[in-house]
Amino acid sequence: LTRLPRESRTRIGGSPTRRLLTAHISSFFRRSGSGMVLPMNRILMAIEQSTSTGSLALFKGSALIDSAAWTENTTRHQHLFPALQDILGRTQILPEAVDVLAVGLGPGVFSGLRMSLSAARAFALPGRKMVCGISSGEALAWDISRETGLQRVTVIGDARRSRFWYGHFEAADRDVRMTAPYALVPAADIASVLQPGAILVSPHWDRIGEPLARAAGSSSRVVAGVRIPSARAVGELALSRLATSFPWPPLKPIYMPPPGFIEPKFPPKA
Repeated sequence: LTRLPRESRTRIGGSPTRRLLTAHISSFFRRSGSGMVLPMNRILMAIEQSTSTGSLALFKGSALIDSAAWTENTTRHQHLFPALQDILGRTQILPEAVDVLAVGLGPGVFSGLRMSLSAARAFALPGRKMVCGISSGEALAWDISRETGLQRVTVIGDARRSRFWYGHFEAADRDVRMTAPYALVPAADIASVLQPGAILVSPHWDRIGEPLARAAGSSSRVVAGVRIPSARAVGELALSRLATSFPWPPLKPIYMPPPGFIEPKFPPKA
């Protein structure tokens, strides 16, 4: 990506951006109650790369018009930009015609989340377009709730070092909301954080499925097998929230565990 001027880099995602974007965004959104609705001829692009399976989705108004998915075989996440070129070519949509971008924020892999945010910001910068952040856990819970008809969903992932991360979600109307912040728990104690009546799902079932199934026992339902967040779900949640007064989260990747400083093993040379 082209290196952005310092002034532009400091504006993106901060409060000055919200003030600069207000007049521009209002010019192509129409009001609906206390929120805004994307008009039928406007384009929203959603990007999701919190796992090794990435995806893109394009919406015109509220209708999905195309999508793409791929599996990364390395940690460099090299498929996003070819996929962007392909999907825009198939739909005959120019990059500058994309009006709003929605991006999955994680929890997930470092390189995929950083690349997704960088791509969304690069698309948004020239026309000062809006970028919406959606928790990838919310996107997965949204899909599972609609698939099963259950309102309460718990998403659990592998945080390494014998720890799991988890998030509790509740679906209602056309949205799903997190009922508590993401948290870490020792793998041996996962049963202590499970909620009665919630269905369990994991993007890392291939690594942690066996202990999850044991912890769930007969008191909780589980979705067996790896399930991943999708760009389609990220876009659907963004469209639903644009029609409300939803408080958008900061455009920052969610890492579980959060990044921390590690003391150097050897002191620096004098």
